Amino acid sequence: GVNENSSVAHFVRETISGALTPISILSIQDENQSLIAPEGEAIAISPDQNNVYISHGDNDIVTCFSRNVSGELTFIQSFKNISGGVSSLDDVKSLDVAEDGRHIYSASLKSQALTVFARDAASGLLSFSESVPRSNPGLDALGGVVAVLTSRSGKTIYTAGQTDNAVGVYRRNAETGTLTFVEAEISGVGGVVGLDGVNNMALAPNGTSLYAVGGFPGSIVTFNVRGPNVIVSNPLPGTIQEGDSLTLTAPEGNSYQWKKDGVLIVDSPPRLLGSDTRVLRFEPVLQSDAGVYTVEYSDGNKSVIATDPFDLVVLAAGTLPIAQRASLVLMGLFLLAYAIWFLRRKRIGQIHA
Repeated sequence: GVNENSSVAHFVRETISGALTPISILSIQDENQSLIAPEGEAIAISPDQNNVYISHGDNDIVTCFSRNVSGELTFIQSFKNISGGVSSLDDVKSLDVAEDGRHIYSASLKSQALTVFARDAASGLLSFSESVPRSNPGLDALGGVVAVLTSRSGKTIYTAGQTDNAVGVYRRNAETGTLTFVEAEISGVGGVVGLDGVNNMALAPNGTSLYAVGGFPGSIVTFNVRGPNVIVSNPLPGTIQEGDSLTLTAPEGNSYQWKKDGVLIVDSPPRLLGSDTRVLRFEPVLQSDAGVYTVEYSDGNKSVIATDPFDLVVLAAGTLPIAQRASLVLMGLFLLAYAIWFLRRKRIGQIHA
């Protein structure tokens, strides 16, 4: 636990009863016995259990500790706002470590921003990666951000914006840790209620439900976590050959805009159609069409949503034997029908995984 006396209390937990036994109290001081960060606010432990990270809200500091097998902590590093290139740690209220242990995310109330740190797995040391401020276009969920939470899959970050009365959803790049805004669930918009003054969140252990605690008045809002925001191809990936008729289908919504390798797609009739619709059609597909496809669209309630990337690989004509190709096409038709049914299910009260 972290307390206002600038110290970290260390307890041992009895496995069966859950009872705690106090072991030690670590004063948060540097080698000169100067306080590193008084008044600890939040604490997070790395998945490998080798490090502990503490935020100190009013003092705008994130402190890093190494942890040994007995649970004892040793100071190794700290970050302070407006130093070392970091300017988004004003009043840090929350910390969370991604499930893969590669990145740490902090939420700062007064900065109205997230801060992304890369974590070295061997040493536990952090390096600043990026700040994600509310001033960025579309990020209308970080006003008064007081909580940050990573999904079990590590693909998604959730935030609680107290003054925006909103839960934000962001797609995480596992390699770089960078975040892409997906959507905001805002109290009073699209049938969402109870998020006024939202101040905390928790995910169910199986990752299928997100619970948010509203503050004005007190309430608990439950969201069903829907599956990945995917593009479905017909034929299936791995069976697409030059000369095929190909469709790429996005989730159900409206106001679509397809992109290839980050560049807006424009119809080229009659071969390429549907760049502003749910279904992008190639008649036929060419090997030059290979690339990474995404779709930005609206689900009818709120901000623009971006799909997961779809890597289109186009094989040379005649690559697959006819018998193998026929069986894969039949399987593809079945999976496509299932995927379309899945994507059409009612989404009210749901949030992205």
